[in-house]
Amino acid sequence: MLIAYCLLPIAYCLLPTAYTLMMNGITIINPIGFPNWDDLILSHPEGTIFHTSAWAGVLRKSYHYTPLYFTAFEGGRIAGLLPVMEVKSFLTGKRGVSLPFTDYCDPIMNDGLSFKELFDRVVEFGRKQNWRYIELRISVARKEQGVSSKGTTSVSGESASSEGSPVSPFLSPNTLRLTPDASSDSPTALNLIPTACSGLPDASSDSPVDSFASPNALRLTPNVSYLGHVVDLDGNAEETFGRFRDSARRNIRKAGKEGVEVGIFDSSDSVREFYRLNCMTRRDHGLPPQPGAFFRNIHHDVISKGLGFVALASYQGKRIAGAVFLHFGKKAVYKYGASDRRYQHLRANNLVMWEAIKWHCQNGYRSLCLGRTEPENQGLIQFKSALRPSEHPIHYYRYDLKKGAFVNGSSRVTGFHNEIFKRMPLPILNKIGSVLYRHVG
Repeated sequence: MLIAYCLLPIAYCLLPTAYTLMMNGITIINPIGFPNWDDLILSHPEGTIFHTSAWAGVLRKSYHYTPLYFTAFEGGRIAGLLPVMEVKSFLTGKRGVSLPFTDYCDPIMNDGLSFKELFDRVVEFGRKQNWRYIELRISVARKEQGVSSKGTTSVSGESASSEGSPVSPFLSPNTLRLTPDASSDSPTALNLIPTACSGLPDASSDSPVDSFASPNALRLTPNVSYLGHVVDLDGNAEETFGRFRDSARRNIRKAGKEGVEVGIFDSSDSVREFYRLNCMTRRDHGLPPQPGAFFRNIHHDVISKGLGFVALASYQGKRIAGAVFLHFGKKAVYKYGASDRRYQHLRANNLVMWEAIKWHCQNGYRSLCLGRTEPENQGLIQFKSALRPSEHPIHYYRYDLKKGAFVNGSSRVTGFHNEIFKRMPLPILNKIGSVLYRHVG
């Protein structure tokens, strides 16, 4: 048994694309090529586009990451899933991330399985692979039915509605609950505590998450935090439009009156046109654009398979704004947006968003996730908030494998280089992006 476990890292490197390996009852899967993987994800209510083999294929092809999806099966169905990509970089080290270039990818958990069981296996595997750390990207979403929200507040400080309180999306009677830490000065600090039926082992165990077993044992501050927004698409498009703030409806009408037109596309040409706008926008923000191959792979593996589209806005025959939307099951995601700032006064971005929302309403989708937003980016928060979404925090946690503990500290990188990037010619900036991005996932 010990010899087999020690040989595990070598074994997985030698297996074909759709490999499966067993670790103490947990199966490590590469979903790319795994039979009916996306059907399994679709059958689970917590499944999203980011759990699919399609998205795994995009990350694998674009950045050469290794998919390691720690999975528990029950009765032929997924009972638990923690998707991880192994990132190997001579610049930033070797690590496991769930998931790179993904705003968040919540673990899938059924009642009867604890998050600890999956996470322990990831830690064991990571140590054998000499990873520096494990990064989790978790949305603390509102549960549709669950604990009372009395006395809770949203991230923006507004009182929470009675529909639910901020809880972990993998909350179940046998897993861990994330709760705000009232003793901390940080609005994003959390305690990780077990629910009443967590079934966690006692403190004598070697598990990295056993210290969660006592409510006062460990307070975690996220490595970095964002805001998440989700638009409810229940009802028809007119009802959805009526819930928008006056400012949003006014900007949508203004774009239409100015002659802006929006089309929905799934062609490779539309992706190339969006990428042109994206390169301009990334430079405006002082950042290199993602590699062109990344967007080509999004088209090939996702959009061309009917799992997304590009919305493009035109004005007097010129493309001036666009966005990439992905969807799976009844859930849609606003993944990327870009525009030519010279036409910002036309409010094309507002019309792009509305036409995409309208399309999703007409095609039976239930929700639209607007992705993550930095808390300091008040302009983008206002743009999203005008659509009257629910708001929730998104936290990134980093577990240092050498220290055997979760660590704090921001992973955001800003500085003088952003001003340098703003002044670079696009061809040079594109080359920088094509080289650097695989190292920062």
